[in-house]
Amino acid sequence: MVFPSPISILYKVKSGNKHIYPILLITFTLFSFLIVTLLGSMIFLQYSKGARAAMDMTRRLINENINQLVLEMEKLYDPLYFVVGQASGLPGFTEKFTFQSHPAEQYFINSIDRYDQIQNMFIGYEDGDFYEVLSLRGPDREALQLSIGAPEESEYAILRQFSVEGREKPVRIWKFLNKTRHTIGSRQEWETDYDPRLRTWYKDAWGNKEPVKTGPYLFHNFNLPGITISQTLNGQMNGVIGADMLTDELNDFLGELGKNQGALILLFNGKEECLACPVEASIHRDLVGLPRLSESAHPAVKGYLAMEERPYLDIDRELTVRSEGEEYIIRIHPMPGFNQEYLFIGISKDQILAPIKSILRLTTLLSLIIILLSVPIILFLSSLISKPLDQLVQEARKIAEFQLDDDIEPSGFIYETHRLSEEMASMKKGLRLFSSYVPSDLVKKVITTPSEQCCIGGHCRQMTFLFTDVEDFTSITECCRVESIFEQLSDYFGGMSAVIKKQLGTVDKYIGDSLMAFWNGLKDVDNHADQACQAALELVTITNNLNESWIERGFPPFRTRIGVETGRAMVGNVGSSKRMNYTVIGNTVNHCSRLEGLNKFYQTQIIIGEGTKQSLTRPFLLRPLDSVIVKGSSTPEKIYELRGEAHKADSLEVDFTEISRMGMESYLNRNISESLNHFQSALELKEQDYHTRKMVDRCKELLHNSQIEKEDWTPHRRMYRK
Repeated sequence: MVFPSPISILYKVKSGNKHIYPILLITFTLFSFLIVTLLGSMIFLQYSKGARAAMDMTRRLINENINQLVLEMEKLYDPLYFVVGQASGLPGFTEKFTFQSHPAEQYFINSIDRYDQIQNMFIGYEDGDFYEVLSLRGPDREALQLSIGAPEESEYAILRQFSVEGREKPVRIWKFLNKTRHTIGSRQEWETDYDPRLRTWYKDAWGNKEPVKTGPYLFHNFNLPGITISQTLNGQMNGVIGADMLTDELNDFLGELGKNQGALILLFNGKEECLACPVEASIHRDLVGLPRLSESAHPAVKGYLAMEERPYLDIDRELTVRSEGEEYIIRIHPMPGFNQEYLFIGISKDQILAPIKSILRLTTLLSLIIILLSVPIILFLSSLISKPLDQLVQEARKIAEFQLDDDIEPSGFIYETHRLSEEMASMKKGLRLFSSYVPSDLVKKVITTPSEQCCIGGHCRQMTFLFTDVEDFTSITECCRVESIFEQLSDYFGGMSAVIKKQLGTVDKYIGDSLMAFWNGLKDVDNHADQACQAALELVTITNNLNESWIERGFPPFRTRIGVETGRAMVGNVGSSKRMNYTVIGNTVNHCSRLEGLNKFYQTQIIIGEGTKQSLTRPFLLRPLDSVIVKGSSTPEKIYELRGEAHKADSLEVDFTEISRMGMESYLNRNISESLNHFQSALELKEQDYHTRKMVDRCKELLHNSQIEKEDWTPHRRMYRK
């Protein structure tokens, strides 16, 4: 009995239209599913329990620390309460101050020096007079100095505001002290609208025996937010004594606390104005007035404000919000002893769960290591299968991108992949052979273009064309063997095609000894006129190099004649639905072919048309040849001989070309005598130049026969042959 081979069984299963799977895939899938399910369940349970424990611990820590946080904030105000309370009992502070001094000056300065959070201290009297000592130190030093016009070296500013007989408004005198407390400047304000009795800190403290807290609010002198601790002052002159603290101190304090706890902590009021905002709140610092919570860019704040119904604030509560793809735990705690001031604590769930996620990543990594160690043989066999398939995918991509240079070597031990690589190698060789008959750019376009777009039709484009022809090729073929001619043509067209491809052109077709190429047809080419002219010059050079080797081998040399023209033409598919040809048609194509033929008449090698000359962006050496009306046309057009690149030409070539240009310009303007002089000068530089000698003869004949006086005479030459 003969048992069928595994391959034949596989083919039978395929022919039966059944789903088949490799045994390695089935084994690997089942084993992996079992391991992954087991380890995944363990990881999930561990993460769930850890996350729940972390959230509970965070809530306990917030509950335990929130009272401590309130106490720490109150301690920040203690120096202000202390100095204000102590000053209210000192003798002499209620006395009327003079222009020169005040008994509270040294106490105020010493208190400011001792406690960093105190920004300034002051006394407002019941008659409207005002005395203040301000500190100009700290991160806002320049802004503070600028706001009151203080010198740069100022460390302290002393303000005295008092009424003057005969003036409706009080007078203000500023005195500025340096670091050693010496006066370095002063200035006066003869009128001011400031009345301390109208300020909130004055009204809150008036009549109270204990210090009161006011703010945050905008300070009058600095226009910066701050907090005031003030108390009634009774004596010879009743009033209110106070000390100020900028909210920057509170901002830094809350910011430092927030960093230690990994949270955003800020203070706001019932109007949703931010009373203390650390940098982490992401609120612009140059705002006028107290910033609002709505101006914060922090996700936790934005999530809180986005709640449709925000809860009643005077009850301590916890909220969960989602903002910018993250969940935040938010705690709103009313500040005890203060009216409508609330502590905002926001912490990201991701930050809470970061340690748990770190453990999760470690556990997952260990699980992956276990999986990898469990199935090394299966992974090895899988790689043996996937490697040849991956190579085939890469080769298929190369074919799609028309990279056909390398051959495909069959690889792998699987029968199907081996056969597939052989078939792809055959396809690659076939496409490579096909591209030898058809322009490679066209083959690539056909391969990458959907079949429904490959239809009859075309579109009009600005293009540049190049035609070449071998001079007296018929005579060459008559005196040489056909085999040698084929060999020469192969070398000739091979070199020319390489040059045209290097200059981004497309060889359209070979017609006997002629070649047709175009630019900006199959693909966009910038400055295509420059590319075509450069290709024409290189074609002459490569033909000359081939001639040297051919002469040494006894072959006849080739002289190439080239025509270049730029203009609009139709490019696309022509033919039938069964067989199409990608080509270009239009008057520009025909005109370019005529230009190539004119080389025989003018005994030149490269002639370009007016369209190409106008399209050039690089300097080439161009000699005007004539103004001609080619066969099949009724419009005269200037033609030019392309003699080389301008930067490579010697002075003789440049002078010769320029004199020839002036001669042709005079000729076309019917100034024959002047034209004759120019061409004779050009002939002195190049005595053997055919075109120059012909132009000299033509000018002499016109002058001799007086033809230019006839009305029907025209400087344009009509060509009756191609």
